[in-house]
Amino acid sequence: MITTFEQQTKPLTDWERCTLLPAMVRELSQHRSSGNAIKSDHLAERMQIATGQKPNGARIRKVVNAIRIGGYLRCLSATSDGYFVAANRAEIADCVLSLQQRAAQIWQVAEALKTQMDNVFPNNPQQTINFE
Repeated sequence: MITTFEQQTKPLTDWERCTLLPAMVRELSQHRSSGNAIKSDHLAERMQIATGQKPNGARIRKVVNAIRIGGYLRCLSATSDGYFVAANRAEIADCVLSLQQRAAQIWQVAEALKTQMDNVFPNNPQQTINFE
């Protein structure tokens, strides 16, 4: 789980692992190539039809993560147009590059905040800022 995002990043429930994940694999496997991507809100609606429950965006992303890491559906990619199974090397390469770029930006923000923290709260972890 990710600190301060525990609810969104908690481990998959039994239902998510045994029902939602297989249903998502079936649906996503039908979306081959970037031109046939499915947006997460439409995927959530399809999952409500398939399983009787509509997962929220955070849980869709958590299950997509499990699908990718577990290798349940190879080359599951995404763009701003939605999720799809890459049809060629260029599509998966673009997805990999996008993930690496986003990870690098997140790292830069974390490093900037650490520097700010050390400058604003140099010695006392209990110190607070007076905004008045």
